[in-house]
Amino acid sequence: IEAFINPTSNTQDIGFNVNQARIAIGSGQIFGKGFGNGTQSKRDFLPEHQTDFIFASFAEEFGLLGSIFLLILYGFIIVRILIAAISSRDIFNSMILVGIAMKILFEVFINIGTNLGVIPATGIPLPLMSAGGTITIMTLFSLGIIQSIMNSENIYKKDDNIIDNY
Repeated sequence: IEAFINPTSNTQDIGFNVNQARIAIGSGQIFGKGFGNGTQSKRDFLPEHQTDFIFASFAEEFGLLGSIFLLILYGFIIVRILIAAISSRDIFNSMILVGIAMKILFEVFINIGTNLGVIPATGIPLPLMSAGGTITIMTLFSLGIIQSIMNSENIYKKDDNIIDNY
């Protein structure tokens, strides 16, 4: 609680991770330092730069524009899932799709909020980016369920016999 309320009060121990993440994000500026050129992550100033603080490492290397592009990609995925939920004919499938969309949204929100120091550090990895076994397997499993629902209900599926319809 003390590290969340005032993370800069004692930078040597409790607020170190969040402070280093904020330094990494700020040092990326608009265009970033380039792929593989992040000083905070490559010199191990940023702890857990491959999992919990992957967004800070990404923002340092690709800057504000790269971070906005990443958020647009996550937004596209979430909106696409929600559109599939609206298009679904089965209420159970709709609820599964909404649940998976909320799962991805919360994971993105919590990870980026942790990196920015807006919420306390929790250790939630960023989906499809963090190096981790369980989060990657569960996210890919969730995306497989989405694809299965979309295929079974013919959502976004083109008609193969379009010539026969004319």
